[in-house]
Amino acid sequence: MDNWIILYVYDGAEERVVRKLKEKLNPSEFQPFIPMKEVIFRRKGIDNIELKMLFPGYVFMQTNVEADLIFDKIKILVRSYSSIYSVLHYDGNEKNIALNRHERISLEQLMDENFCIKGSIGIITDGILHITSGPLMGMENKVNKIDRHKRSAIVTLEAV
Repeated sequence: MDNWIILYVYDGAEERVVRKLKEKLNPSEFQPFIPMKEVIFRRKGIDNIELKMLFPGYVFMQTNVEADLIFDKIKILVRSYSSIYSVLHYDGNEKNIALNRHERISLEQLMDENFCIKGSIGIITDGILHITSGPLMGMENKVNKIDRHKRSAIVTLEAV
């Protein structure tokens, strides 16, 4: 599915919106999902992995509907769900709602088939980051900041 659309929803309503959309929409045209990330936290000396929303307040939808036809189909959908604020649009054009191809590909490279960003493992030697495994391997130049305490990284995805 070539296009991604981002819906702005009420916080806490993400899973309910995805469930309702999956019930109502044709799965061959639209696939709603919530991008997730693995978060590692330590409790009582034991490392635990938990899944958290990558973008709270947003629901993504994959679609194979042509970009010019998406707006008409989505406009009706947004009006029928009170939990959806609006659809993200680009360049000040409310009909331009498909995520930029470059941004979509950047996110797809980081995510697995369940739209989850798994953890990466790396080491810092002489102030230089070396990622040894995971989706960030080979993308060291995109890592802006590392929080060793939270075991997380801030990554820049370039918009074109």
